[in-house]
Amino acid sequence: PGGLSCTSCSNPTANPGSTITYTVTGTNGGCSSTYSVTINVGILNVIATPASPTICSGTSTTITASGAINYTWSPASGLNVTTGTSVVANPVTTTTYTLAGTSGGGCVDTTTVIVTVSPTPTVTVVPPSAIVCKNNSILLSASGASTYTWSPPGGLSCTSCSNPTANPGSTIIYTVTGTTSGCTSKDSVKVTVDIPIVTPIASSPTICAGSSTTLSATGAVTYMWSPPGGLSCTSCSNPTANPGSTTLYTVIGTDTLGCNDTNTVTITVNPTPTISVSAIDTTICQGSNTSLSATGASTYTWSPPGGLSCTSCSNPTANPGSTITYTIVGTAGGCNDTTTFALSVNPIPTVSISASGNDTICPGRSATLTANTSAANYVWSTGATTSSINVSPASETNYTVYASNGKCSDSAVTSVYLYAPLVVTMPNDSICLGKTGTVSVNASGGKPSYTFTWNNGLGTGTGPFNVNPSVPTYYVCTVTDGCAVSLQPVPLAPTTV
Repeated sequence: PGGLSCTSCSNPTANPGSTITYTVTGTNGGCSSTYSVTINVGILNVIATPASPTICSGTSTTITASGAINYTWSPASGLNVTTGTSVVANPVTTTTYTLAGTSGGGCVDTTTVIVTVSPTPTVTVVPPSAIVCKNNSILLSASGASTYTWSPPGGLSCTSCSNPTANPGSTIIYTVTGTTSGCTSKDSVKVTVDIPIVTPIASSPTICAGSSTTLSATGAVTYMWSPPGGLSCTSCSNPTANPGSTTLYTVIGTDTLGCNDTNTVTITVNPTPTISVSAIDTTICQGSNTSLSATGASTYTWSPPGGLSCTSCSNPTANPGSTITYTIVGTAGGCNDTTTFALSVNPIPTVSISASGNDTICPGRSATLTANTSAANYVWSTGATTSSINVSPASETNYTVYASNGKCSDSAVTSVYLYAPLVVTMPNDSICLGKTGTVSVNASGGKPSYTFTWNNGLGTGTGPFNVNPSVPTYYVCTVTDGCAVSLQPVPLAPTTV
């Protein structure tokens, strides 16, 4: 009787739990007959996988059926299909789906699948975007979920908290994933790192002591320079720097967002050389040379080049044609000093001696000797130091003069002669009284240009003069030379009879 709806009826309903053979006995008028029928029971076990999935709102899950051949899913709400082995379920709310599976023998088994829908959290980050200065931080705050995970981790104080402090090295986008009941949501925040790049430059990074250079900073809006020493201003972009020694200047630049950057520039201050120039001789003679020497620097430039053996050495030989002033520029470490040096060139005098009138003088007289040149100094062999001297030698004498312009000198020698003594003779020193004879005179020595004066009215000249004295007579001739020396010869003896 197992599984039969009735046992004494002609058409029971059979619902055996397993395959079974039923035997029916029919009786009619006391006669009976039996018949057996086997009911094969197919055992279906329809399974849905997963059996009880949980999804987040707005998401879906795939459910797969097994254990039968054909499948029907219901209700249709939230399903992509209602038949088939697999369905994608995306219900709005928690839903119980019924799965009916049919075997090849027409057997049906059912099961249910409860798809639980959890709400998806709405995660919000505050602030939605941020700008920070380099090396500064900002507090981020996430809300709307139970737990949070931040990424990337760089610059964050924590990655699994709701409110990390962010201090990134550069602009970055942080993403936070919020989770509630297994459901997640994301939000992001862009943190812009404002990094002003301040660049200081110097028009001349190396200067000479006492010189200046212009500093210039770019990359920001306002600037602050330090230390203040040697700067024309400390809060401008382009101060003039005149430091007394090598100095490292620091500039802090601030942009419109208040962010700053710091940089440095070094101004190297080289000492200015002090040059000096010397010479073996500061005064030379025309045509001579002298050695010049410059010290105090590394390199030198001389100008003008005239008369110099070199213009870029420290010790040129100078042979200028006239007095000159040289300009010398000495350089050391790129710094210059300029000085001048005067070199006097004295002309070499060419001296000669002239005597007033003649170089032969009368005894007892004087002659004026003159040095014929233009010189600064004169020295005569007599010890005189004037350009002209008067001399009155007793005999023929040589005179020397030295004429000089500084060390430049020349000399000359001249002789002063004396006229020989005046000699007067009379060829005839006697004549016969009452006879006619001649008288004459001869002169030599002395200074030519003689004058003859006779007594007795004979006249002038040397003669001969004819005479015829009647009484004894002396005839006398006075001879005077150019030296004004007068002599009379031995007088002519009186004439005799």
